[in-house]
Amino acid sequence: MKVFIMAAGIGSRISEDIKGIPKSMVSFKGETLMSRNIRLFRSIRIESIYVAVGYKGHLVEEEIGQHARAIYNENFNNTNSIKSLELCLLDATKHSGVLDDDLLILNGDVFFEESLIEILGQVTKEVEFIADSGRIAEADYRLQWRNGVVIQHGKNLPIAETSGEYVGIVKIPKAQARKFLEVVSQYCADGRTDKWWEEVLLENPNIFENNIRDINGLFWAELDYVADVKRVQQYFKTIEVN
Repeated sequence: MKVFIMAAGIGSRISEDIKGIPKSMVSFKGETLMSRNIRLFRSIRIESIYVAVGYKGHLVEEEIGQHARAIYNENFNNTNSIKSLELCLLDATKHSGVLDDDLLILNGDVFFEESLIEILGQVTKEVEFIADSGRIAEADYRLQWRNGVVIQHGKNLPIAETSGEYVGIVKIPKAQARKFLEVVSQYCADGRTDKWWEEVLLENPNIFENNIRDINGLFWAELDYVADVKRVQQYFKTIEVN
Protein backbone atom coordinates (compact mmCIF):
# COMPACT_ATOMS: atom_id res chain seq x y z
CA MET A 1 0.00 0.00 0.00
CA LYS A 2 1.08 3.54 -0.76
CA VAL A 3 -0.12 6.38 1.49
CA PHE A 4 -0.57 9.94 0.26
CA ILE A 5 -1.07 12.72 2.82
CA MET A 6 -2.37 16.04 1.49
CA ALA A 7 -0.82 18.83 3.59
CA ALA A 8 -0.10 21.70 1.18
CA GLY A 9 -2.96 24.04 2.05
CA ILE A 10 -3.02 27.11 4.28
CA GLY A 11 -6.01 26.12 6.41
CA SER A 12 -7.39 29.66 6.50
CA ARG A 13 -10.36 28.85 8.76
CA ILE A 14 -8.11 27.93 11.67
CA SER A 15 -4.78 29.55 10.80
CA GLU A 16 -4.96 32.42 13.30
CA ASP A 17 -5.96 30.08 16.13
CA ILE A 18 -2.90 27.87 15.59
CA LYS A 19 -0.44 30.75 15.10
CA GLY A 20 -0.12 30.30 11.37
CA ILE A 21 1.47 26.84 11.33
CA PRO A 22 0.25 24.14 8.92
CA LYS A 23 -2.64 22.17 10.41
CA SER A 24 -0.64 18.97 10.26
CA MET A 25 1.86 20.53 12.66
CA VAL A 26 -0.62 20.93 15.53
CA SER A 27 0.66 18.90 18.50
CA PHE A 28 -1.20 16.60 20.84
CA LYS A 29 0.55 15.06 23.82
CA GLY A 30 3.89 16.31 22.55
CA GLU A 31 3.55 14.84 19.06
CA THR A 32 2.50 16.62 15.88
CA LEU A 33 -0.46 15.28 13.96
CA MET A 34 1.80 14.59 10.97
CA SER A 35 4.34 12.59 12.99
CA ARG A 36 1.57 10.67 14.72
CA ASN A 37 -0.10 9.63 11.48
CA ILE A 38 3.20 8.59 9.90
CA ARG A 39 4.09 6.61 13.02
CA LEU A 40 0.77 4.78 12.90
CA PHE A 41 1.17 3.87 9.22
CA ARG A 42 4.72 2.66 9.77
CA SER A 43 3.49 0.57 12.72
CA ILE A 44 1.62 -1.62 10.23
CA ARG A 45 4.64 -1.77 7.92
CA ILE A 46 3.54 0.79 5.38
CA GLU A 47 6.79 2.35 4.21
CA SER A 48 5.74 4.18 1.02
CA ILE A 49 4.39 7.44 2.40
CA TYR A 50 4.20 10.62 0.33
CA VAL A 51 3.36 14.00 1.83
CA ALA A 52 2.21 16.90 -0.36
CA VAL A 53 3.57 20.15 1.07
CA GLY A 54 3.24 23.78 0.09
CA TYR A 55 2.36 26.35 2.75
CA LYS A 56 5.36 26.55 5.11
CA GLY A 57 6.42 23.25 3.60
CA HIS A 58 9.90 23.42 5.14
CA LEU A 59 8.34 22.92 8.57
CA VAL A 60 6.52 19.79 7.47
CA GLU A 61 9.55 18.45 5.57
CA GLU A 62 11.76 18.89 8.64
CA GLU A 63 9.14 17.13 10.75
CA ILE A 64 8.83 14.05 8.59
CA GLY A 65 12.57 13.66 8.08
CA GLN A 66 13.40 10.34 6.43
CA HIS A 67 10.09 8.72 7.45
CA ALA A 68 8.18 9.95 4.39
CA ARG A 69 8.82 11.68 1.07
CA ALA A 70 7.91 15.37 0.81
CA ILE A 71 6.51 16.44 -2.58
CA TYR A 72 6.28 20.19 -3.10
CA ASN A 73 3.35 21.88 -4.79
CA GLU A 74 5.03 25.21 -5.47
CA ASN A 75 1.75 26.56 -6.83
CA PHE A 76 -0.32 25.67 -3.75
CA ASN A 77 -1.75 29.20 -3.55
CA ASN A 78 -3.39 28.90 -6.98
CA THR A 79 -4.29 25.21 -7.12
CA ASN A 80 -6.29 22.84 -5.00
CA SER A 81 -5.49 19.41 -3.59
CA ILE A 82 -5.98 17.65 -6.95
CA LYS A 83 -2.71 19.17 -8.20
CA SER A 84 -0.87 18.21 -5.02
CA LEU A 85 -2.09 14.65 -5.40
CA GLU A 86 -1.12 14.48 -9.08
CA LEU A 87 2.44 15.50 -8.19
CA CYS A 88 2.60 12.79 -5.53
CA LEU A 89 1.14 10.10 -7.78
CA LEU A 90 3.53 10.94 -10.61
CA ASP A 91 6.49 10.82 -8.24
CA ALA A 92 5.34 7.40 -7.03
CA THR A 93 5.48 6.10 -10.62
CA LYS A 94 9.00 7.35 -11.40
CA HIS A 95 10.75 4.02 -10.93
CA SER A 96 8.19 1.42 -12.02
CA GLY A 97 6.22 3.64 -14.39
CA VAL A 98 2.93 2.33 -12.99
CA LEU A 99 0.89 2.37 -9.80
CA ASP A 100 0.74 -1.24 -8.70
CA ASP A 101 -0.39 -0.93 -5.08
CA ASP A 102 -3.51 -0.07 -3.15
CA LEU A 103 -3.67 3.68 -2.51
CA LEU A 104 -4.71 5.29 0.74
CA ILE A 105 -5.24 9.05 0.49
CA LEU A 106 -6.00 11.31 3.43
CA ASN A 107 -6.09 14.98 4.16
CA GLY A 108 -3.25 16.10 6.39
CA ASP A 109 -5.52 17.55 9.07
CA VAL A 110 -7.29 14.27 9.92
CA PHE A 111 -6.85 12.83 13.42
CA PHE A 112 -8.09 9.30 14.07
CA GLU A 113 -7.94 6.96 17.03
CA GLU A 114 -5.24 4.33 16.87
CA SER A 115 -7.59 1.36 16.49
CA LEU A 116 -8.66 2.70 13.08
CA ILE A 117 -5.21 2.03 11.62
CA GLU A 118 -5.99 -1.67 11.25
CA ILE A 119 -9.04 -0.87 9.10
CA LEU A 120 -7.08 1.59 6.98
CA GLY A 121 -4.31 -0.91 6.40
CA GLN A 122 -6.58 -3.66 5.08
CA VAL A 123 -6.45 -4.54 1.39
CA THR A 124 -9.54 -3.30 -0.43
CA LYS A 125 -11.25 -4.57 -3.57
CA GLU A 126 -13.26 -1.39 -4.14
CA VAL A 127 -13.04 2.35 -3.68
CA GLU A 128 -13.94 3.11 -0.06
CA PHE A 129 -14.87 6.50 1.35
CA ILE A 130 -14.32 6.45 5.10
CA ALA A 131 -17.43 8.00 6.65
CA ASP A 132 -19.20 8.33 9.99
CA SER A 133 -22.96 7.77 10.21
CA GLY A 134 -22.84 9.05 13.79
CA ARG A 135 -22.26 12.62 12.62
CA ILE A 136 -25.13 14.09 10.63
CA ALA A 137 -26.43 17.38 12.04
CA GLU A 138 -22.89 18.61 12.77
CA ALA A 139 -21.39 17.19 9.57
CA ASP A 140 -19.19 19.43 7.43
CA TYR A 141 -18.92 17.54 4.12
CA ARG A 142 -22.01 15.37 3.89
CA LEU A 143 -22.59 12.09 2.11
CA GLN A 144 -25.76 10.20 1.35
CA TRP A 145 -25.40 6.52 0.62
CA ARG A 146 -27.71 3.67 -0.22
CA ASN A 147 -26.70 0.01 0.10
CA GLY A 148 -23.21 1.22 0.95
CA VAL A 149 -22.74 3.29 -2.24
CA VAL A 150 -22.50 7.11 -2.37
CA ILE A 151 -25.45 8.66 -4.21
CA GLN A 152 -25.25 12.34 -3.12
CA HIS A 153 -22.62 14.57 -1.58
CA GLY A 154 -21.90 18.16 -0.64
CA LYS A 155 -21.59 20.69 2.16
CA ASN A 156 -25.16 21.88 1.58
CA LEU A 157 -26.81 18.48 1.47
CA PRO A 158 -29.97 18.67 3.63
CA ILE A 159 -29.84 16.91 6.98
CA ALA A 160 -32.79 14.75 5.97
CA GLU A 161 -30.79 13.42 3.02
CA THR A 162 -27.50 12.97 4.91
CA SER A 163 -26.32 9.49 5.87
CA GLY A 164 -23.11 10.66 7.53
CA GLU A 165 -19.98 12.80 7.36
CA TYR A 166 -16.99 12.21 5.10
CA VAL A 167 -13.91 11.66 7.27
CA GLY A 168 -11.27 12.85 4.79
CA ILE A 169 -9.82 9.44 3.89
CA VAL A 170 -10.30 7.28 0.79
CA LYS A 171 -8.93 3.85 -0.14
CA ILE A 172 -8.43 2.95 -3.81
CA PRO A 173 -7.70 -0.65 -4.86
CA LYS A 174 -4.65 -1.30 -7.02
CA ALA A 175 -6.92 -2.51 -9.82
CA GLN A 176 -8.18 1.07 -10.23
CA ALA A 177 -5.03 2.96 -9.26
CA ARG A 178 -3.79 3.48 -12.81
CA LYS A 179 -7.18 4.68 -14.02
CA PHE A 180 -7.41 7.04 -11.07
CA LEU A 181 -4.04 8.61 -11.95
CA GLU A 182 -5.14 8.89 -15.57
CA VAL A 183 -8.31 10.79 -14.64
CA VAL A 184 -6.51 13.00 -12.09
CA SER A 185 -3.92 13.94 -14.74
CA GLN A 186 -6.66 14.63 -17.30
CA TYR A 187 -8.38 17.00 -14.89
CA CYS A 188 -5.11 18.87 -14.37
CA ALA A 189 -4.32 18.94 -18.10
CA ASP A 190 -7.77 20.43 -18.69
CA GLY A 191 -7.03 23.21 -16.20
CA ARG A 192 -9.37 21.91 -13.52
CA THR A 193 -6.77 22.32 -10.78
CA ASP A 194 -9.28 24.15 -8.58
CA LYS A 195 -10.84 20.79 -7.67
CA TRP A 196 -10.50 18.76 -4.50
CA TRP A 197 -8.94 15.36 -5.25
CA GLU A 198 -12.08 13.61 -4.02
CA GLU A 199 -14.09 15.22 -6.81
CA VAL A 200 -12.37 12.99 -9.36
CA LEU A 201 -14.08 10.03 -7.71
CA LEU A 202 -17.40 11.67 -6.86
CA GLU A 203 -17.90 13.23 -10.30
CA ASN A 204 -17.21 9.97 -12.15
CA PRO A 205 -19.40 7.28 -10.58
CA ASN A 206 -19.56 5.55 -13.98
CA ILE A 207 -15.83 4.88 -13.64
CA PHE A 208 -15.43 4.58 -9.88
CA GLU A 209 -18.14 3.04 -7.69
CA ASN A 210 -17.73 4.95 -4.46
CA ASN A 211 -18.44 2.63 -1.56
CA ILE A 212 -18.73 3.54 2.11
CA ARG A 213 -16.76 2.19 5.07
CA ASP A 214 -18.75 3.40 8.08
CA ILE A 215 -16.61 3.95 11.21
CA ASN A 216 -19.43 5.09 13.48
CA GLY A 217 -18.29 4.66 17.10
CA LEU A 218 -14.61 5.37 16.43
CA PHE A 219 -13.15 8.79 17.23
CA TRP A 220 -11.81 11.07 14.53
CA ALA A 221 -11.63 14.79 13.82
CA GLU A 222 -10.67 16.97 10.88
CA LEU A 223 -8.99 20.14 12.14
CA ASP A 224 -10.98 22.81 10.33
CA TYR A 225 -11.78 24.93 13.40
CA VAL A 226 -10.36 25.46 16.87
CA ALA A 227 -13.35 23.50 18.21
CA ASP A 228 -11.97 20.44 16.40
CA VAL A 229 -8.62 20.83 18.17
CA LYS A 230 -10.46 21.00 21.48
CA ARG A 231 -12.39 17.82 20.61
CA VAL A 232 -9.11 15.96 20.15
CA GLN A 233 -7.72 17.36 23.39
CA GLN A 234 -10.87 16.19 25.19
CA TYR A 235 -10.51 12.77 23.58
CA PHE A 236 -7.07 12.34 25.14
CA LYS A 237 -8.40 13.43 28.53
CA THR A 238 -11.20 10.88 28.24
CA ILE A 239 -8.95 7.95 27.38
CA GLU A 240 -6.57 8.92 30.21
CA VAL A 241 -9.46 8.68 32.70
CA ASN A 242 -10.60 5.36 31.29
